[in-house]
Amino acid sequence: MNFGIKPEDKKKCVMIGDRFDTDIRFGHNAGIDTAFVLTGCHTLENAFDPNTSYRATHILPRLGHFRSRSEREESSESSLILPPA
Repeated sequence: MNFGIKPEDKKKCVMIGDRFDTDIRFGHNAGIDTAFVLTGCHTLENAFDPNTSYRATHILPRLGHFRSRSEREESSESSLILPPA
């Protein structure tokens, strides 16, 4: 499914959300990166639960930690918690 997202634009998109069953699932189904925010109903434990159906590409403590690629490249501080490979 592409959900109206052009294939060439998928690398420019990220679905940000706090629920695996809706937000992260949507991003996964659309073929775009996802960022799970820990300020909602699901937790970090849910992110690493082997029974969770969809995995987020990135995990953010809160939305304020989301920064553009250029901002991240200019800073040595990481804004993302990356799930284990």
